[in-house]
Amino acid sequence: MIEALSRRVAPIAPPASDAVTACAEIPSAAGSDALCSYELFTLREAVDYAANGTWRLPSFQRDFIWTARGVVDLAESLWLDYPIGPLLLWDRTDPKEPGGAAPRLILDGQHRLTSLCFLFGKRPSWWSVEKAERWNELVPKFEVWFDLGAQRPPFFKSGSDRAISRDPQRFMRFSDLLILDPGSGGLESIASLHGADTDLGAVRSRLDRIRTITAISDRNLMATCVRHQSLADALEIFARLNSQGIRFRRLLLSTAIKATRALWKSSL
Repeated sequence: MIEALSRRVAPIAPPASDAVTACAEIPSAAGSDALCSYELFTLREAVDYAANGTWRLPSFQRDFIWTARGVVDLAESLWLDYPIGPLLLWDRTDPKEPGGAAPRLILDGQHRLTSLCFLFGKRPSWWSVEKAERWNELVPKFEVWFDLGAQRPPFFKSGSDRAISRDPQRFMRFSDLLILDPGSGGLESIASLHGADTDLGAVRSRLDRIRTITAISDRNLMATCVRHQSLADALEIFARLNSQGIRFRRLLLSTAIKATRALWKSSL
């Protein structure tokens, strides 16, 4: 029944074919010759680029290790409008490619992008061919479902949660909600569907939550793009972000927690 209603709701129009050139580039003080620039993509664009091979994964990247819980956590972060961190992309030139431009390589952010693909219901290009069967096996476990009947958190569950099979009418795939138009009147039908609570206030609250999810597709995701042509430079940048950088972020987080606790104590 939910699927029938979702088909009646107008889907969001797909991004234009020239979205790569249309994305917002943040001006750099060093000008167009800078080896590092910053660009904004919508989440929908980022997932499309991962799925169609515009962005690819270099061979030195490790395998995907996130759990289904991690994908649910990512959905909750998007729901709460928390930042999920920038990507690091490598722009290269390749004489074998038409025009000399090679697909961008993902130096940092493959776990977030892979998880976003789970949320949007699309398979990333680096899971194609021999890995496609494994991806199809993981989807039922890693896809995220929205609890239409929940009045308070948690609103999201992973596909392996038994509550979904016990009461399937109560849940809707996160990916099915992401393709709906936030301004469509058909969302009210979905919000009213769960019969356990038809109170007008509860239906309106549920409708607000659904609209929050449908608007996630157009959220911005920042990417740092490096144009160093040396593989050694790219590997060095990757290594620094995943070693010294991680230790620094952990120290910064620890310092922030201690400062916050001290602030709370002083305000009591």
